[in-house]
Amino acid sequence: MSILFFSEEFMKDTYLWERDYRNDQEKPVNDKKKQYWDQLLGEDLVAKLQKRYSAFQAYLEEQIFGRKEGTYMGSLRVEYREWNDPSNEIRRNIGETKLFFAEFYQSFLITGIEELKLQLNTMKEKITPNVYRDFADELAVRLQNIALRTLIAEMHGRKQKGMLKGVDAKEQYEDFCKQCGSKEFFYHIADNYPVLIRCIRDRMESQIQYYVQVMQWFQEDYDKIGKLFFEGEGPGRITGIVSGLSDLHHGGKEVLKICLENGKRLFLKPRSMENEEFFTRLLDWISERTGTSQYHYTILSRCDHSWCEIVEYQSCESEQDIHQYYRRLGEQLFLWTNSDYFHRRD
Repeated sequence: MSILFFSEEFMKDTYLWERDYRNDQEKPVNDKKKQYWDQLLGEDLVAKLQKRYSAFQAYLEEQIFGRKEGTYMGSLRVEYREWNDPSNEIRRNIGETKLFFAEFYQSFLITGIEELKLQLNTMKEKITPNVYRDFADELAVRLQNIALRTLIAEMHGRKQKGMLKGVDAKEQYEDFCKQCGSKEFFYHIADNYPVLIRCIRDRMESQIQYYVQVMQWFQEDYDKIGKLFFEGEGPGRITGIVSGLSDLHHGGKEVLKICLENGKRLFLKPRSMENEEFFTRLLDWISERTGTSQYHYTILSRCDHSWCEIVEYQSCESEQDIHQYYRRLGEQLFLWTNSDYFHRRD
């Protein structure tokens, strides 16, 4: 298959490792680009990158390149969307996280929710509207982690150019937030920071795909969840999803706390919990020999995901409770220190 070559202007949102530079023309280094990276990374590091990585040198020379075969560029189309729902205020505090420049993220949140609803299709019957709010809250926090430094730099740049209204820093910040929500600012960022928009779009797609996957797992495991955790009664719909409980792995998957219509909550883990089940059997084995009872939490383990009971924290209320706590802990430490279980997979 032949590769189509374009100037950088046509594919500015590609990552450097996705580009196949032609390198058949002698071109000088773009001094403006090199100066930017010298200031950001230091001249010594930039010189090493130029020497070791031909793609970086080609980038500085603005060589013509094509997109490598097999590169996935996503299918989600992101455009400016105006926040025009007066009944739904822009959220500036999500849990303990303060959302700065919240207006900037609204186009992405609107698009993300609409795409999630579209992909859920009939599975929408298994959730309440609160799930969309939780989805948007998590997405906003994730996008802030991606875009915050760029937006701060933009704000300072506009302040230096006298483009912010206000008599003090607070009023100037509020004016910049208003600008962040404008169509002009959205496309200014898209034109000047195309890879930033690409990162945002990638994050949106990953989160949408994961939430759809979660709903598929819930639908497939619905009867087993009711039988194992709730004495045969159905769990009802999902009323909320609590995120931010773990790092992201394998394309944006994470541990989630699933809130159910029956008032109960479960952990969803995007992996098998067969190791935890094995450890439970080890606890049974040692308990039979020591006479100590160990608490066993309920697990529904599948090949690529698991549902498990949430073990709530409780304080010891008596000296006997404390004695039992340390006895149990000692037995578990004995198993941990005589096994590579936790070293291989936590």
